[in-house]
Amino acid sequence: MHLLFFFAVLFAVCASNSAHAQTSYEIAPPSINMPLSNPFQGGETETPNAIDLGTSVKLAALLSETTPILTRDVIWRIYSERADEQQGLSLVTETNDAQPQLRLPPGNYVINAAFGRATVTRRLQIGNVPINDRFILNAGGLVLGGAVDKQAIANAKLTATVFTGPGPGGMLVLESAHAGQIIRLPEGDYYVISRYGDANAMLAADISIQSGMVTEATMNHRAAQVVLKLANESGGEAIANTTWSVLTPGGDTVKEMIGAFPSVILQQGEYTAIARNEGRTFNANFTVEPGKDLEIEVLTQ
Repeated sequence: MHLLFFFAVLFAVCASNSAHAQTSYEIAPPSINMPLSNPFQGGETETPNAIDLGTSVKLAALLSETTPILTRDVIWRIYSERADEQQGLSLVTETNDAQPQLRLPPGNYVINAAFGRATVTRRLQIGNVPINDRFILNAGGLVLGGAVDKQAIANAKLTATVFTGPGPGGMLVLESAHAGQIIRLPEGDYYVISRYGDANAMLAADISIQSGMVTEATMNHRAAQVVLKLANESGGEAIANTTWSVLTPGGDTVKEMIGAFPSVILQQGEYTAIARNEGRTFNANFTVEPGKDLEIEVLTQ
């Protein structure tokens, strides 16, 4: 029986040359390859998923040959190979018990262990002899952080997109990954784009993941937070219900907002703020420097 292209992973290809041109490769010296005693370990396992009749099968997953058995966050899927090849595979059971203890009737099975984006799939032939099998994931972890002018950025303001690497043009692995959390990845090279805020403050870097290790990387953004305000006079009260557009010198729209005091995080550079209120339009030019938050006051006169 032949099992073709089971567990194929679909990726989206990153092909935006213009976005690449705007990204920076500055990255703080990462603290990498810390021995991983097992930061994923801990917590209680669930009640074993058992099938009443059959051979005893105990499964376990490890990040590498030398790391402890994982005790949480592993998802197991067990498929039975059918005698009729056209019928393909049949899902027998799925469990998030990290170390499941099953009873399976003798036969041929395909077993998949998934730990985040790291997976391993193997065939397993079960007879009448109990089986105690271990699956090596060859995976590690990535923890991303950010800073501006040596000041840490709150993790809630940072997200990351991960592609296969090195360099741009790889396949999409993960979107909107949260900073400060362990991203579980197969061993290999990755191209990571860190986004600070929801406008144009982005950085990119090549990062290597090693099996059984956690890589910590701090991305040094060159950006600042800008608060916009429309007033009738300098220091006057902000005018509500104002529609805002932030443009580059070339006229490209970076961000659009509505409000009396909207704020936006912008990459360093030159910008124009355009305010629209009650059919009238006002504007002001300003410059963003890394780590220097500022308030831009646009006057109606």
